[in-house]
Amino acid sequence: MDNNFVKLRTTFKQLILEHRPDLDDLPDMRSRLVYLNRLAAVQDVYRSVVLDPVYLKKEIESKKHREDGNNLVKAGQFGEALKKYNLAILVAPFLEKDQLSDENNSSEISLCLANRAFVLSKMKMYKHAVQDLNLSLELGYPHKSRFKILQRLGVAYEILNDSIKAMDTYKRVLESLDTAEISQDLKMKVKKEVNLKLESLSMAGKPGLISKLQEPDLELMERNMEYPALSSSVRVEEKEGRGRSAIADRFMLPGVLVARETVSASVLYIPKISVNCWTCLKETLIPYPCSSCPVLFCSATCSSKEKHDRFECKLLSLGLLRVSETLDCQLATNLQLAFRLITKECAEFHFSLPYDQSTTTAYKAYTRILKLVNHQDMCNTVEHVSSALTLQHWLFVSGYTDSTSSDMILCLCSLYLAIVKANCHGTFQLESTASDYAKLSMVGISIFPDVAATFNHCCDPNTFVVDMGQELLTFTSRIVQEGEELTQVYGSYYGEADRDKRRSKLMEKFNFTCDCDACRLEYPTSSTLLEEGKTFQQTPQERFWKHVSDEDKIGLDDEILRLGNEVEHSLEAGNQRWALEVTKERMKIISENLRSPHILLTMGMISLLKYSWSVYGSRSIKYNPRNLPCYF
Repeated sequence: MDNNFVKLRTTFKQLILEHRPDLDDLPDMRSRLVYLNRLAAVQDVYRSVVLDPVYLKKEIESKKHREDGNNLVKAGQFGEALKKYNLAILVAPFLEKDQLSDENNSSEISLCLANRAFVLSKMKMYKHAVQDLNLSLELGYPHKSRFKILQRLGVAYEILNDSIKAMDTYKRVLESLDTAEISQDLKMKVKKEVNLKLESLSMAGKPGLISKLQEPDLELMERNMEYPALSSSVRVEEKEGRGRSAIADRFMLPGVLVARETVSASVLYIPKISVNCWTCLKETLIPYPCSSCPVLFCSATCSSKEKHDRFECKLLSLGLLRVSETLDCQLATNLQLAFRLITKECAEFHFSLPYDQSTTTAYKAYTRILKLVNHQDMCNTVEHVSSALTLQHWLFVSGYTDSTSSDMILCLCSLYLAIVKANCHGTFQLESTASDYAKLSMVGISIFPDVAATFNHCCDPNTFVVDMGQELLTFTSRIVQEGEELTQVYGSYYGEADRDKRRSKLMEKFNFTCDCDACRLEYPTSSTLLEEGKTFQQTPQERFWKHVSDEDKIGLDDEILRLGNEVEHSLEAGNQRWALEVTKERMKIISENLRSPHILLTMGMISLLKYSWSVYGSRSIKYNPRNLPCYF
C-alpha cells in the first residue's frame, strides 16, 4: 500500500544519504539531527506532503448494515445479527457527548446501539447490553421511544443483581412517559408494570451489587524500595559490563513471581487496529467506535477522551498509520509509542524534565523512562534520523507543535524513539490455531521501566514473562540460587536459533554482542538436544550438577513420567492451574539435577510459560484452553 508514512521515510533516507559525508564528520546524533533539520531541503519535503482526511463515517452504509441486522434478528440468527450491528456502529457518524443537543444528536448510532443491546440480551451478555443501552441514551436516542430502552436497561440491571441501578432506571421510565408518543392506554399499562417492578425491588431487602471475579493471588507481599515493581527478594546492583542487574536475594523455586509492573505506556500493533481495543489492547467482540477515526474500543470507558487524545485521533484520521508490510507495521508501531510518550504531556513538560529521581510525583514516571538506556549515538543514522524526522512531521500535522524546524522537538523525537527501540516489550495474547493450541500472538508494544531497567538479556534466561491485561508478570523458569542474576530473553532463546542468528538480531536492535554462556559455549538448538537424549538415563554425567547413580537416574525418570501423567490428566479435566503447579514440581526436579543445555530444561521452561499464560495471561476470543497439550 502506497502511503505517506513510507513515502516520507523513503524521501528522508535519500536526503540523508546525499549528506552522509557531512553527517559522518559530526560527533554525535544530536549534531546530525540539528544539521539536517536546518536544511532547506528537509523543510521542502515537509511542505510537499499533501494530507486530506481519508476516514469518513457513512450514515447510508450504517443504515444498510443495521437493516441487515434487523432482518437477521427476525430470522433468529442473533450471532450474525451482532456482526452486522458491529459494522453499523463502526461506520455510523456521531457527535461527541459535549457537542450533543436536542437539535444535534446522533440518532443513527443510538439506534444501532439499542438494536445491538437487544441481541446481546438475547445472547445473555447483559453487562455489554447495559453499556450499549446507556451509550444509546447518552447519544440521543429519540425521546418518543426512550421509555423502551430504559425498560430494557432496568431488566438488565435486575438480571445482574444491581437493584439500586434497576430502581433508578425504572423511575426514569416513568419520567420518560411524558414525552413518549404512545396511546394513553399503553402509558397506563407501562406505568402499572413499572410500579410493580419498583414495589418488588423495594421489598426484596438490601439491594445487591454486581459480583466481581476474584483475581488470582499474585500480590508481591513486599516490594523493592527503589524499584517497586520488583519483589523485595530481588536486589539491584551495578555489574561491570552489564550495568544495572536484578539479583536474587534468596534461593528461589521455579514459578516464583519476582516482578509485577503496571504499564507506563502501550500502543496497539497496527495490523490489530480493526480487531483489538486501541486503549487496552484487548481483543473485542463488541466494539465501540471513535467519532473521528477508524480505531475501536472494548468499552465506553476505554473510548473516553482521557484515554484517546485528539493528537492520535488526528493522526489516524489522516491515514498516517495505514501501512501493510510487516516491517513498516513494526516501525510505525514503534513511532506510535514514541508519539504517545511525547503527546501525553506538553512540550514544555519534556524540556523541563530533570534527569534525577529527586523530583515531584508528576515527573517520576518520565524520569524512570528517561533513565533507561537508549544507545542513541549507536543507532543507524539513516534509519533512525529518517524515523525522527517522520515523527516530527506527525507531531506537526496532529497539532501538537506548530513548527517542523524546532531542533528541540526533533531531538525529543530522536530520544524517545531510541528509548522505545531499546526498551519496548512486545505485548501478546494467547490464541488457539490449528498448528498451535497456545500460540502467543503480538497485539502491541509497551514500556515497563522497572523491568526494562534491571533485567538483562541471556539466551538461556532463568525467568519468563506473562502479559496480564495492562500488567507484566515475571516468573522464575527454574531454580535460582541466592546471588544469581535474574535474566530475560530479548530475542530468541538458544533452543530456537543458532548463536550467529541470535547475535545478529541483538546487535541490530539492541546494539550489543551477547556473551552469555549459551553464546560463548555455543549451546546446541532444541532439535540437536532432542537427538542427544531426553531422559536422565540418556544424559552424560557432565550435564548433572553432581554425581547421580544409574539407579537414581531411573528413579528420576520414573518420577518425571508420573508427574507428566498427572499434568496430562489435569489438562484433560480442564484444570490448567493444577497442571501448572505439577509442572513447577517437575521443573524443580529437573533444574536441581541438570545443568544447561538439556532438552528437559528447554521443554520444562516452555511448559511453565504456556501453562502460566493459560492461567494468568491475556487471551484471544479464539483461545480454547481445553486443547492444551502436555509438552513432554
